[in-house]
Amino acid sequence: MASGKRPLTLIRLLLLLLLLMVSLFFGCGRISAQTFTVDPSAEATSTGILAQPGQVFFVQASGRVNLASTDGPYTTGPDGTILEVPASGLGGDWFFTNNAAPVGVAPVVGQRKYVDYHLTQGFADGLPYGALIACFSSLPNPTSGSDFTGFAVVGVSGTVTAPQSGGYLFFSANDAPNRSDNTGSFTVQVSRSVLLGQSSVELVLADDMIRFPRASSVSMTVIFRNVGDRILSANTLVSGLTVLWDGVPYTINPSRLGKNRGYLVPRKSLRYRLMAADYLIPNSVLTNGRHTIQIQEGLASSEQLTIFIGL
Repeated sequence: MASGKRPLTLIRLLLLLLLLMVSLFFGCGRISAQTFTVDPSAEATSTGILAQPGQVFFVQASGRVNLASTDGPYTTGPDGTILEVPASGLGGDWFFTNNAAPVGVAPVVGQRKYVDYHLTQGFADGLPYGALIACFSSLPNPTSGSDFTGFAVVGVSGTVTAPQSGGYLFFSANDAPNRSDNTGSFTVQVSRSVLLGQSSVELVLADDMIRFPRASSVSMTVIFRNVGDRILSANTLVSGLTVLWDGVPYTINPSRLGKNRGYLVPRKSLRYRLMAADYLIPNSVLTNGRHTIQIQEGLASSEQLTIFIGL
């Protein structure tokens, strides 16, 4: 009887192994999607997501926006394809005929018209009017179009890759600066890719020091807690650490990575002494006074602490 059960036991083990492989491939590559509503009357809609350098986002979008509700309509879908056009002689028809590329061609349903910086300063030059645009900013609350980079058309579905500088992810309905007559919305679902194992790290930022005599002396204790099931490279964790100084992300200076720190096994923790001087934080923001500091690694983030320099 025992020998008769072995094939069945082996089959069960193989099935469990297959399920585990599927789980690792599909379940650890992304996290569950977040949903955002993009208002075309706003220059950009913040997701609050701080992207790591080169991180990939999977995006699906629906909805439509009207960029000329008072003298149009000029309605598009997420890829900028025109769904409705203004009647000949209306202000919207004149604008999109003479101030959008190709110039001199009236907007036509099923086609696209493009922002041309030489004609009018749109949000993303060279990309379709009304298209859903993804972009990034080093600032959590940018104040002008020059604060954004990495513009890309999302369309109905696609992927967006963060620049090597990383940054906060934003979405926008591409248009000229005057957005007062824009209506409608896009609904955007975003899921993030992650490196295997990153989602199993917890971060603790802790220290007794609150006041530091000078910027060069600012340092904190970071604790990496491996609550997952994989062995993690300690060097990878340290090199991927991002410091949010007053809400702005900064990465480590590659020349300050230092020694080989080995590996962090599951159910164990690793202490690391974070020195502000090791990160690419400009001296112009390391001023005397009150500051906030927080750290992020992949999907994990620590609590935000307040410190003082020179006070």
